[in-house]
Amino acid sequence: MLKIKTAHLTFVFSMIVSLQCFAVQVSSKPKKFERTRTFLEESFKSIRKFINNSKNQAIDFSIKCKPPGGAEFVISEASFFFKSTNYFFMNVSGECPYKTVVSNNLVYTTFTKTGETDIRPLETGEKIFEDFLGVSHFVDQSKFIFHFTVEDNLYVVSAVLKPEVCTELSLELHNNARKALKRQLWVDTAKDKVVKSQVITLEGKETFYYY
Repeated sequence: MLKIKTAHLTFVFSMIVSLQCFAVQVSSKPKKFERTRTFLEESFKSIRKFINNSKNQAIDFSIKCKPPGGAEFVISEASFFFKSTNYFFMNVSGECPYKTVVSNNLVYTTFTKTGETDIRPLETGEKIFEDFLGVSHFVDQSKFIFHFTVEDNLYVVSAVLKPEVCTELSLELHNNARKALKRQLWVDTAKDKVVKSQVITLEGKETFYYY
């Protein structure tokens, strides 16, 4: 347990150093950042539309996940159905298949191979699209440093926790391990669609979602 915790802390604090360098780089170019803000707002608008358009229908997607300290990604096919804030269903196939249901502020995860079910309360501030599907439109933007690029006509939004926020969360890593340290979304603004997203958590888990 101590080795795992130490590895997590090493990962987190190495990221804090990187974030501090990134923050200096962004703040040193205020004019460029102002131009970037316009593209970010356009991206956020498309992300919000994608979330709204994905409700009340079955959506297929793929997941590529690497556990903390892992060397290889595991690829799974998945689907989800989000009816409202009161009901969400996700079915993941592959090497470790499982089903997740969120209903009445409880999260039920059933592991297909064993039939075992884990039940936990929905955490405070936990959101379906942001925390289960890797799609965030950043309601609380004050906690992040943003960067914007363009790749093959896709708007790429990168967001990393501010160093002081990362430091605060890392002090209670056992409670915050699943929180996102970095998010990246590839957005097709012409179609109002999120094509791909990446999430790296405080514990070092890295996940890609393909829509």
